[in-house]
Amino acid sequence: MLPGYMAYWKKTGWRNFGSLPLADFYWGWKLFRASRQFDAVFTTSERASRIFALLQLTRPRRVPHIQMEFFLEFPRSRRLRALKLALFRLEQRSVTKIVLFSSAQTERYRKVLGFAADKFVAIPFHTTIHAAGDEVIEPGNGDYIFAGGNTGRDYNTLVKAARKVPARFLIATNDRAQFEKMGGAPPNVDIVTAEPKTFLRLMARSAMVVVPLQKELLRSCGHQTYLNAMAFGKAVVAADNCGADEYIEQGSSGMVVAPGDAVQLADSLNSLMSDPARRERMGHAARARAEQFSAELFFRRVLDLIPDKDRGGAARIR
Repeated sequence: MLPGYMAYWKKTGWRNFGSLPLADFYWGWKLFRASRQFDAVFTTSERASRIFALLQLTRPRRVPHIQMEFFLEFPRSRRLRALKLALFRLEQRSVTKIVLFSSAQTERYRKVLGFAADKFVAIPFHTTIHAAGDEVIEPGNGDYIFAGGNTGRDYNTLVKAARKVPARFLIATNDRAQFEKMGGAPPNVDIVTAEPKTFLRLMARSAMVVVPLQKELLRSCGHQTYLNAMAFGKAVVAADNCGADEYIEQGSSGMVVAPGDAVQLADSLNSLMSDPARRERMGHAARARAEQFSAELFFRRVLDLIPDKDRGGAARIR
């Protein structure tokens, strides 16, 4: 990471960052100037990295560029959509690989963008419980069902399902306004805003975890939430059709249901909440399954994408 970049990012925030194009050009140019010192460049897909990709087109010999945490949103206007897609296809000519977190997601991007299949590589994401720092969070067995997160969540369907489940729900999200549009949450649903450590504590002390995702998402979401829940030994119900079944073994280490189906979601939650022994067995299987998705294994797979990285000496990575 370029010196000063993360400090700037933290200071401005993700949402404000998108409104500062001059700063994006500065960091894209700075990365372009520094990149020749390294064997490969790893970025996410923020605007600065995309500017770097465009600048790389001017080079006869490009530094391998691997994008991770990739996402792309299209405007509703057909003209703007076509323009954005054309620009995106141009910049991607200099990108070596795009790392996505499920094979289902790679197939969706391939169809939408028209790229060859070998442009994408699916590498399963990893647990991030270490985000709590030195604190050891001990799992508990509370009396509530936990849901949390912001991106791609379908809390409207969850609230409908919650009306049919005789249990307390705790939803941790920064987007509280959406519940006002629903006419408010039912009495058995509490909405909270939680910083990362508190988020993990609430998850760890729940009876089980539900991850309701929107239909037909282009970008896969929720994997960090359900993987961390599994690592805590929680039974998880994920409403998703973009890769959750590649992490969760149906009926064994969790349950995957169709997104947007409140009835199916409520039935799955009721079946687990009414059977503590099954919930416990599923939690044990989930914890064992989560061990297969370590950060060490993830980054080892990512580093294996560097072309000719064994040409002598230690690879220098930016």
